[in-house]
Amino acid sequence: MSKTTFILGIISLLNFNAYSTQQPKLIQYESIQDQIDLATLENNLIITYQDMQENAKLSSVFSNTFYQIIKSNPNTITYSFKKLQEETGIYISTSLDKKIRIYSWDNNTGGSMRFFDQIIQFENKGEINTELKIADEDTMSFVSKIYTIENSKKNSIYLTINNAIYSSKYVSQSIFAYEIDNKHLKPVEIFKTKKQSLSSISCEFDFFSVVDRPERPLELITIKNNILYIPLINEEGIVTNKNLYYKWNGLNFIYEGIK
Repeated sequence: MSKTTFILGIISLLNFNAYSTQQPKLIQYESIQDQIDLATLENNLIITYQDMQENAKLSSVFSNTFYQIIKSNPNTITYSFKKLQEETGIYISTSLDKKIRIYSWDNNTGGSMRFFDQIIQFENKGEINTELKIADEDTMSFVSKIYTIENSKKNSIYLTINNAIYSSKYVSQSIFAYEIDNKHLKPVEIFKTKKQSLSSISCEFDFFSVVDRPERPLELITIKNNILYIPLINEEGIVTNKNLYYKWNGLNFIYEGIK
């Protein structure tokens, strides 16, 4: 069976008219959980991802296919997707309590600026909620890690580490704080500087100033022993060996200084 025939079969199975001259339209269908096991779906996703890498016009087909698989199979929130991560450029980050998972990937529509789509999956009161976020004309980021911290009110706060690529040189890393509020992820202003309260902190920098660091994705913004470290960037965009640090007091990360 040729690769094209196989891919057409996969997309047909998921009720997508991938090769229409118009934008592919999503067709509602019942859960496919009983029809194909997750391992088979994982293999299918790998093939459609690889095809999207060869043809950027299939970006929306892949995103919608991926979204429907995740939405129709709530148990994917705890499925490892080990093979998918090993054989594609898809990032899958899961909170420690397994309440939130974010899938993110380069949708192959950018040039030196890269565009990332995301699927956000989270559990609230026994119900799994799923939403698709498309980069479209605004660059989005991939999520490399999710920290979980519990405040003094026994509420879980989720801290995502987001990474954006603006060019081969200029990139950014950010931290966003959320809590689960009904069927939504709600930003929470837990970062306290000397002048304001923030729900996120971002730092843009010259990638070549840290290109020799061994870890990928980069781990510049970190939390250790309830202390948040944000890299200090100089005026030239160079990452220095110093950090701004914020200490957790049970409700907020309070700015303490530079070290």
